[in-house]
Amino acid sequence: RLDAREPATPVRVSGKVTQVHVHPQDARIVALEIDHMDYQVQMYDTREGSFARKPWLDTSTTAGSAAPVPRPGSRYIRGSAVHSLFARGYGDGVVLVWDYRNGAQKRFRFERQADVVHTVIAGSDVIAYGGYSATFWSVLGG
Repeated sequence: RLDAREPATPVRVSGKVTQVHVHPQDARIVALEIDHMDYQVQMYDTREGSFARKPWLDTSTTAGSAAPVPRPGSRYIRGSAVHSLFARGYGDGVVLVWDYRNGAQKRFRFERQADVVHTVIAGSDVIAYGGYSATFWSVLGG
């Protein structure tokens, strides 16, 4: 059931919002994919209030990493959230997976030879696809 007592007031965020994710296990957790050089994914807990505040978690591709910064690619790139993980692919074939229980710590970094348009977490697999190919990685490590 959808209803609203009054229209919501738009809130400005740090970059253009390209995707919105409502967490599949907890609808109070919302991830915004942002067109921003450093903070591509901003996590909000709606129990804490509206989006007119600092997100409780910003995932950065640059903080604490010696690896090259992934190239953003198309504005149509889409990530995926499951349990405590958020995965996002990039135009240079890099896929980053964050565990937001540990702050914005990157948990996995995968690479493929083709750009990534959509990333999905399915069970223990991370699936990235773009162009005419899909790549599967297991987060179980084996």
